[in-house]
Amino acid sequence: MSPLVVVIMLPLMWCGISFLLTFLSGWAKLAERYPDRTLPDCKAFYCQSGNIGGVNYNSCLTLCVSQRGLGLSVMIPFRIGHPTLWIPWSDFHDVQETRTPIVGFRSMTATLGTPPTVKVKLPAWLIDYVEVGDGYDADQDKDLETESELGPKWQCKQCGERNEPTFDVCWQCQAENDNRLV
Repeated sequence: MSPLVVVIMLPLMWCGISFLLTFLSGWAKLAERYPDRTLPDCKAFYCQSGNIGGVNYNSCLTLCVSQRGLGLSVMIPFRIGHPTLWIPWSDFHDVQETRTPIVGFRSMTATLGTPPTVKVKLPAWLIDYVEVGDGYDADQDKDLETESELGPKWQCKQCGERNEPTFDVCWQCQAENDNRLV
């Protein structure tokens, strides 16, 4: 086989496999259901792993999290046929926390879409965002980022993360809250 054939065939096979995974995983169905490709202001978590429709996306997902939903995208070399998705939290159904049998790794399983169409398995920490999103009403005046019934959130001086008023230490870097009342 000549090197020229290999140089031509390798990218074609890469694209073909990527498109095949798009359809096997259900990503194509989700892309039809969620055509909006723009992500609102959100916090991005790179190199995350997940399972979408039975296809493993190991350390190649970018999860963009906001109060209103979840953005899903795939790293550039694997993005062929995988457009960015923006899925509102209200379209996450049958959300459950699961653990692997022997090691006990935590993950979140859910079915996406209305009507539910694609099963996903994503990092367990997303459950907290889904719970906030399920009860969130876009028309309400209360800003979930600034105030709760227990008082205002506090911002960590070390890493800048916003924390609940009940936390004595920052959940991100474990620095103590210097502003707490004694």
